[in-house]
Amino acid sequence: MRSRSWFRVLTFLSLAGVLAALAGAASVRAAGGVAFGPVFQLNNPSNPFVFGVQDVEPSVRTDGLGNVYVSAIRGVPAGVDAWRVRAPFTSSSYAYLGSPDGLPKIPGGGPSGEDEDTGVATGGGDTDLVTNCSTNLLNLNSLNIATTENFRSDDQGATFLQTEPSSSTFSGADDREWYDSDGPTVVYQSVHDVALGNDTVVTKSLDGGLTWLPVPGKVFNPAQPDAYASALPLNNKLATIVVDQHRHFLYQVYSAGATPQDNVNGVSLRAVWIAVSKDGGLTWTDHRIYADPNPNMRTDNVFPAAAVDDAGNVYAAWSLVDSSDPTNHPGTFFASSTDQGSTWSAPVKVNQGASQNLTLFPWLDAAGDGGVDLVYYGTAGNVNGGDSVWNVFMAQSLNAHAATPTFTTTQITGINGIDPIHRGNVSTGGLQPGGTADRSLADLFQVSIGPDGLANISWTANWTSEAGLAWFVHQTTGALGGVPNDGCHSFAGGPVGGAAEAKTFGSGRINGASGGSAAFGFSLAATGQGALTVVDKGAGVTKFSAGTFSPPTGTSGTATWAGTGTLTRADGSTQSLPYKVTVVDGGPRGRGDTFSISFGSYSNSGPVKGGDITVH
Repeated sequence: MRSRSWFRVLTFLSLAGVLAALAGAASVRAAGGVAFGPVFQLNNPSNPFVFGVQDVEPSVRTDGLGNVYVSAIRGVPAGVDAWRVRAPFTSSSYAYLGSPDGLPKIPGGGPSGEDEDTGVATGGGDTDLVTNCSTNLLNLNSLNIATTENFRSDDQGATFLQTEPSSSTFSGADDREWYDSDGPTVVYQSVHDVALGNDTVVTKSLDGGLTWLPVPGKVFNPAQPDAYASALPLNNKLATIVVDQHRHFLYQVYSAGATPQDNVNGVSLRAVWIAVSKDGGLTWTDHRIYADPNPNMRTDNVFPAAAVDDAGNVYAAWSLVDSSDPTNHPGTFFASSTDQGSTWSAPVKVNQGASQNLTLFPWLDAAGDGGVDLVYYGTAGNVNGGDSVWNVFMAQSLNAHAATPTFTTTQITGINGIDPIHRGNVSTGGLQPGGTADRSLADLFQVSIGPDGLANISWTANWTSEAGLAWFVHQTTGALGGVPNDGCHSFAGGPVGGAAEAKTFGSGRINGASGGSAAFGFSLAATGQGALTVVDKGAGVTKFSAGTFSPPTGTSGTATWAGTGTLTRADGSTQSLPYKVTVVDGGPRGRGDTFSISFGSYSNSGPVKGGDITVH
């Protein structure tokens, strides 16, 4: 996005503000069978903080086991916080996982309040996280002025390993990173490269987040002058990257001008676009989803959003507000594509009724064939400011790619004894010049659908605290049919994705050769193509990356292969060495799995202590 989010201002709080009271056991029920459990705050530790505390812009993901992960930013230089929420999804069933980028690093793993924390970190400007199917890896990032730091966990967030930065292949300042996965070990990141005029660049990890490579294709395709010049320079707001994991198609949604002349004339970001890649990011085609005829109409309030369901249908949502007339706010709109983003349905207005007269911050997730959960902030007020009282809403559709989809809307806060989230202005301009003043809710919140078809939502609220803090709710009834799109199962007999294409794949850690831990990540096809990385810093292995692979051999449940790779030492020196790997798939969820590797003078073998290995 165009805002310089790495200068987010931290809010200083009294200890009483930090320890905002938890919500009661009130639950939420709406027509149509949709209901939610208790609403509760995700706490920071109760220790004093050097820089005060806030937890805003929460990102949410659900793994294949139903664990829900939330990360939120405090701001630079205070870092990010992370939590894991489990069934029964109450205020007593979550764990504070620490600040992965905190200085010194925090072990995490205990319930909220147990971890020592100085409130100082290298990042905290933005965050996103992602889980991978089958391996259940968790990768979390944190933005600082120079790059996006990545932290990987293979034990459900109890510990985090800082890996190579996920933007290490690009120079200059980055801003507003987004993650999505593709099967068991592949992760994509998209991010603004500020030095290139807010161009969008993409990186890719093949080894579960240990190392990152540039994706060479241009998201804003120079061969399409209508899209390219509408977005560059400095005329786009980047939103999330989404992967159809069955087909390996990439979708990047963004707001920009509708025409190149809009950019020249300084017209608002009145159009929503989506860039589509069907070759892993080598080439992209940009499609315009919607363009408002009003040159003052903004579609970036704050981000547009996109999702892909299990059947491969693609969805987008955005909020419209007139930049010249604050009383002109047509609403939150939704469109669908059944041909991989090439053409789009006519937009449908989602918010209805007086309680959601003005809406901002849309986000959505999808599952099955036509199931969508769309969340947004709404107010009965007619302008973004004054005494407007804001609440959280979710609109659910079971026929989202129909010509006229229907939505059932549930108000989650501000009813049944649950407090609203905010009063007054909600900033939609980031920190760039012209951005409105109240940054309490920052720029976004998210929804994530679990394997049970139920929604998990985390948002920011400051109704009972001076600064924004993270809150959470889990849907209890009214599940979507089907499951989210991932690369570890088939939809209606179609392609499975990465899990089926690999002969063997895995990611996790074993004991280090000289103490500590050794992390690994690999994916190998039956023909011998693949990726392999090992990190064992205690034994002098900053990184070992395989370059060649023999076809894997072995009996059922085991695989052995060999090749050559490059060892990188702590002093930066490198050496090409032959290697040999043997893996054992002892059972589900890593039970009985082992990983063994040797190269040069290094040899290590042991049971997998976190993560999982699969051998087909």
